[in-house]
Amino acid sequence: MRGSSGFISRSVLLIIWTLIAVAVGASLVIGAHKASPRTAQATLALRTTQVASVIRCPVCDGLSVQESSVPIARDLRALIQHDLKSGMSTSQVEDSLVARYGQSILLEPQRHGITLLVWLAPLAAALAGLLGLGFFLWRRGRKGGGRPGETDSGQEVPDELRRDIEREVAVMKVRGG
Repeated sequence: MRGSSGFISRSVLLIIWTLIAVAVGASLVIGAHKASPRTAQATLALRTTQVASVIRCPVCDGLSVQESSVPIARDLRALIQHDLKSGMSTSQVEDSLVARYGQSILLEPQRHGITLLVWLAPLAAALAGLLGLGFFLWRRGRKGGGRPGETDSGQEVPDELRRDIEREVAVMKVRGG
């Protein structure tokens, strides 16, 4: 194993480090799959809290099932936990509650189908308002943006009218107005 200079050869070191890396990796994989019951229970409690936070309490005003302490909220939390424990995913549990109680059971309506229109209508109205305001300002700027001596229609102001206006402006300056 030792070379002529007394050191371990590179290939032997490479094999040793590879074996160590494989052993560490295998122990991590085994440890991850063997979650303790306490970890599984904490994960179930976290998933239950996540689902209960988006479900509306049927008898409370604006509270989630997670926030409410009324008996029906406790029953719904227990039902959610039971469904999750039986292997349903969080979206499956939410879908089953919507199927049972309707869309109103959700604190926020789902963003698809007709409810997508509810989410997009205010955005579309704001965009239309901004476009309208921009068009109004653009048109207004075009009307007053001509050369001096031009009317709004782009025609020249007659010389006689221009002299009358200049005379009136001069009189107003003398009067102090």
